[in-house]
Amino acid sequence: MGNKFLRKIVLGFACCICAIPAFAQSNLGSPYSRFGIGQLRFTQDPHLISLGGLSQALTGTGFVTPLNPASYMNIDSLAMVFQFSLAITTLNMEQKVLDETKYARATAASLGNLSFSFQATRWWKMSLGLTPVSGVGYQVSTLINTDSTNIGSYRRYYDGDGGFNKVYWGHAFGIGNLSVGANINYTFGQITKYDELVFEDTTLLYPSDAHYQQTTKARGLGFDFGLQYTQALNKNYDLVFGASYGLRNDLNAKQQTTAYGQQRPNEQGWIDTAFVTDEVSGTLQLPSSFAVGLTLKKNRQWFVGADFGYYKYSEFRSFGKADPMLTDAWSVSIGGERLPQLRSESFFGRMAYRAGVHFGKDYVNYHDNDLREMGLGVGVGIPIKRSKSMINVSYDYSQRGNINEGQIGEHYSRITIGLTAIDSWFIRGKFD
Repeated sequence: MGNKFLRKIVLGFACCICAIPAFAQSNLGSPYSRFGIGQLRFTQDPHLISLGGLSQALTGTGFVTPLNPASYMNIDSLAMVFQFSLAITTLNMEQKVLDETKYARATAASLGNLSFSFQATRWWKMSLGLTPVSGVGYQVSTLINTDSTNIGSYRRYYDGDGGFNKVYWGHAFGIGNLSVGANINYTFGQITKYDELVFEDTTLLYPSDAHYQQTTKARGLGFDFGLQYTQALNKNYDLVFGASYGLRNDLNAKQQTTAYGQQRPNEQGWIDTAFVTDEVSGTLQLPSSFAVGLTLKKNRQWFVGADFGYYKYSEFRSFGKADPMLTDAWSVSIGGERLPQLRSESFFGRMAYRAGVHFGKDYVNYHDNDLREMGLGVGVGIPIKRSKSMINVSYDYSQRGNINEGQIGEHYSRITIGLTAIDSWFIRGKFD
């Protein structure tokens, strides 16, 4: 049974890889994704999402996450763990314009994460995976009225698309109750930004629209590290400490700018003028980060935990320039799980039940005010018959921004479905 199951998983993995190009462009239209490298995607794992984002101090079979590479030591001997997830997210936006509140809505599907984790030796475990880092997708316009009869009113359009992903190769080593790990990350992606100025009054003698496009491509290696330590309090309770640190990552980047104007005399029609810059090489500097977590676990019954993360986005640089809209960010996650009772005769008794909350300060500083975010998640783990594998389903709601402070308010609703498939290597059952 094991070999057949493994073949099915590999086939599913290949299908998901083929779907990556389609999902890669499914970015929500958040105006905040205009800043830095776009909207950050810290976790796409439904298990972690339903726990409010807990990731640092989780132990036990199936608790494998690149957010703390020491977690790879949770892989059972001779076992392979395959994970992937898909999500559908709805974003509702609101903003006060004069005395009126404007609303907008967007929905997108996205591929979450893909990973294989397995044992190299009894004390060395590995993981290979692909996960999104950020997404850019926005469309914003502003109407500007002037008193000049020569210019009249004009509209500015700001559009953007793209994002970054990373492939990682992780390693974990165990010594007694201590596990340490490291990821080697290859981050790559592209962001294209558009800026257009269009005159509303076409009766002007020489109305000249302006168009600007900037494309940035970047790629490079990075590293992050993690540890987990388990301390038995007594025969029933364990206390687990976890921590991780991501080094600042300097990506090799190339940037090209295209600009052109469209001048339209009333009798001669359109006249285009354009220039294209040579491709400029530079560096895209991604910031460092660290996180710590503590979890209290009772045997195979339940656990509760809390994480704190800090992200130094004031370090971000694009071709040597800082982004004034970015600031250091922090987050707190609190969550817990009633673990599946595998020997229960009831199907619902064999399910896992999870819930969590998170809150913090976002990496965007908008209108000289910190952007606050908060949210909650719930989820279940549905066991697959005659295996340790599980289908994970989560729902989470989060919000950021305050319209009373001149910010754009965003409300996210997301449903995520994932598979954690656990199968044994090189062990063939008696019956197929």
